[in-house]
Amino acid sequence: MQDWSDGYITEVGYTHSFFRELSPHLMRFALLCRSLYPPALHSGFRMLELGCGQGFSLLLSAAANPESTFVGIDLNPIHIAGARRIAAAAGLDNIHFIEGRFEAMRDETAPSFDIIALHGVWSWVSRENRQVLVDVLRTRLASGGMAYVSYNTDAGWAAQRPLRELMMQHVAADTGPMDERIGRALHFLEGLQAIKAPYFSQHADMGAWLERVSKQNRAYLAHEYFNRDWEPQAFAEVSSALAEARLSYAGPAWLTDHIDAINFPPEPLQYLQKIANPVLRETTRDLLLGQTFRRDLYVRGAQTLSLGQQNALLRALRFTLITRRDAIPLKVTFRAGTLDLAPKLYEPLLDALADGPKTLGELAVQVGGEASNVRRLMEAMLLLCGLGHTQPLPEPLAAADYERRRRSCEALNRVLEEQAITTDLYHAMASPVLGGGTPVNRLDLLFLHARRRQEPDPVAWVWSVLASQGQNLIKDGRELTTPAENQELLRTAMKEFIEKRLSVLAQLDVAGSKDDSRKLRPESRKTRG
Repeated sequence: MQDWSDGYITEVGYTHSFFRELSPHLMRFALLCRSLYPPALHSGFRMLELGCGQGFSLLLSAAANPESTFVGIDLNPIHIAGARRIAAAAGLDNIHFIEGRFEAMRDETAPSFDIIALHGVWSWVSRENRQVLVDVLRTRLASGGMAYVSYNTDAGWAAQRPLRELMMQHVAADTGPMDERIGRALHFLEGLQAIKAPYFSQHADMGAWLERVSKQNRAYLAHEYFNRDWEPQAFAEVSSALAEARLSYAGPAWLTDHIDAINFPPEPLQYLQKIANPVLRETTRDLLLGQTFRRDLYVRGAQTLSLGQQNALLRALRFTLITRRDAIPLKVTFRAGTLDLAPKLYEPLLDALADGPKTLGELAVQVGGEASNVRRLMEAMLLLCGLGHTQPLPEPLAAADYERRRRSCEALNRVLEEQAITTDLYHAMASPVLGGGTPVNRLDLLFLHARRRQEPDPVAWVWSVLASQGQNLIKDGRELTTPAENQELLRTAMKEFIEKRLSVLAQLDVAGSKDDSRKLRPESRKTRG
């Protein structure tokens, strides 16, 4: 670890993950549900991500909001070089990546931001750098702006601390590439478990934790556990620190965390509801849940909406399905147990959305037959959005402005499709409908690129891409070794993609027109490769 790194892992790049909760429009919905004025987003906004990593979530938001400005800063030159390369290839001129320390963003005379995001940063930097983060929030977040802050919570990490310390010592005493050192450190812990070290009997869950961690991506583990600084904190500590920047806690960014009834059985819920002090309540909530990671929203200059104002803004908010209607279950398991979604509410609600985007006001009339059930629908949409089945949409745009957004998304998506030919790094695409990203996998990207190339046999083309890189598919835990087996599985995967995913992507204006599924269907062919 180089001196300039401040103890942060730099020899291994972070994963190219898409974090849906960083979508500005989802954040806005979360604030509305807490009766707080959100920043206006429809006429263009400014967003800063501190510790942006590979910048992938920020790139998706930039493509889907070309009228807005995005800035990402990260210490690691590997991250910034890669993010700039993708932005340049897509021709995105509204996003800027800065290689440097957080101090570079403290300038009080520079323009302010409507949104500042810190994902996976707070718990992994030194106390001195956390103070710098507070200073940036104090000087650069606009009045009325919102901040996203995620961090590890000590309530859920107390048992892992000794294991993490042992791994750190093992890696420090070892030599060689970081991913190999991490593997040997994990093997060392597995050895302790095998000889029945009392720690593992005293902390019964840690064996399962170690097994799970051993299977995770080494680049992710490097940044999760092996930075010099790693300090889970209680909500009370973090909220106190952010109060120095004149920030007030606004609520969770993770939408299902808004609904206590699905997170707590009756007895813990009753215990929690008796706590009046909000700081004590949140800290206790983490203990009751064994919470390991918080995703919180803060506001600078929080203004409370009246019930009438909140209802008016919620009624105007549009939603769309992002999952096929027939793939959405009405029985869902949460921490508190299995919940049957009331069919008299959820079935007509989902049926209405299956016909196309609707405002909450339209849904209130169509589903309930009256306009008085906005509050009930708000909680239903919180649940469905949190489960990844629906999403709030940006405010409608004029045709010319929407076309600009669509072209911007298409430019980035073409780059991501081309990247999928040689790498499996990017698992989302930009949607002009959502004003943000939507998840995909590598095969989705390759099938879409085959369509764009007008390949006569998309399966054969995708297989040629994988075969040229010595890659085989896995089925039922077994690696397929013959071209015929791989192509057969690819045909099954393409059929599933066409039937279950393509129509949704087309509705989100990611895959082109709604009849594009025909372009992926091979005409009657007898060859099976």
